[in-house]
Amino acid sequence: MHSRINNILNPKIYFSFLFLFVYLNVFDFTAGQPVRYLGIENGLSNNAVTSLYQDQYSFMWMGTYDGLNRYDSDEFKVYRNEWNNNKPLPYNYISALNIIFCPLIL
Repeated sequence: MHSRINNILNPKIYFSFLFLFVYLNVFDFTAGQPVRYLGIENGLSNNAVTSLYQDQYSFMWMGTYDGLNRYDSDEFKVYRNEWNNNKPLPYNYISALNIIFCPLIL
């Protein structure tokens, strides 16, 4: 009985099960959609994304140091504070997104 408890508490067995548990969870997580890197070369206004939101239309909204970006799984549309824009943002630095901002810009 004592040796059975020692076998269960054996660090090698414990860490083997822990590794297997973590490995299977990571494998399950990565089995879904592939992860894609999106940056300025894809049309993002700035690589420093400060906030992220997905709306009811599946648009991904990204706030950056250089404006608000809407991604539709193909391309980015960038909204900035520009003098010739009839619906400008108050600032180009977006630190947080709220659901109220997105429908007003669509």
